[in-house]
Amino acid sequence: MPDWLVDLWRSEHTWPLQLVASVALVLLGVVVHWALRRVILRADVKSADLRRRWIVGVRNLIALAVLFALVIVWAQQLRTLAVSLVAFVAVIVISLKELILCFTGSALKLGSRSFSLGDRVAIGAFRGDVIDQTLLTTTLLEVGPGENVHHHSGRKVTIPNAMFLNTPVINESIAGDYTVHSFVVPVKRADRPDEAEQQLLTAAAEAIEPYRHRAASALAALKHQQGFEGPSAEPRVTFLFPDADRVDLLVRIPAPVDGKRGVQQQIVRRFLELRYGEPKPVESESTQAEGDTATPI
Repeated sequence: MPDWLVDLWRSEHTWPLQLVASVALVLLGVVVHWALRRVILRADVKSADLRRRWIVGVRNLIALAVLFALVIVWAQQLRTLAVSLVAFVAVIVISLKELILCFTGSALKLGSRSFSLGDRVAIGAFRGDVIDQTLLTTTLLEVGPGENVHHHSGRKVTIPNAMFLNTPVINESIAGDYTVHSFVVPVKRADRPDEAEQQLLTAAAEAIEPYRHRAASALAALKHQQGFEGPSAEPRVTFLFPDADRVDLLVRIPAPVDGKRGVQQQIVRRFLELRYGEPKPVESESTQAEGDTATPI
């Protein structure tokens, strides 16, 4: 054996020999395929389809054998390449982790259909009207601060969609332009809470009368769409007992999403008038307009 071939065989760089072996394997596969194909073509086969299946089967079998042999020849290099690829993919995933989470959260949001443009939602500590959505972010026109304040703060909040993976979403626009709004009116336990309940129901019925039928239709459509027993459009009052001397009357009414504050104030003022005979405070035009478009404080 020539000295240069011996040196090449003992060298740490074996890729030349692997390259020669690969070429030899490919050539061997071509020759074997050619020989077997000639044998099949000369064989006495009654069906042309059967002969074709034999030719195709032999070709595929030889191709798999050659591929398997090449994998064995280049096993060490393929192993090194696989480790490098895994390391490269790991670096990419770590570097783009937040972007990947945002895309995943966007897919979750799209699949769950938890809200759409124009809905009023609460996402973690943020609450507002959805004004824009992209694959990476969701933009809210903030309402608040706090869950009991329903004015627009004038700030725009941009939320990464990754938050949807581990943060619950509360959609206040369950029935389009209408929602179910609740607030508490406290009374003393000795001050006839049953009478206060009837006065609150009267005040609530008067306040929601202008839009009662529209709200009932919206809530009925929600019931039909979602297939469950939806909330009623009738006002209701529930008794709560936070302590021994006080009763909280929890008032639940249908209300426009953008007009909850005005309806709540109208009910509270009418209740005070019915209960204590106090005249209903006169609102300025600007306050009335604000009540029609804002939510409760």
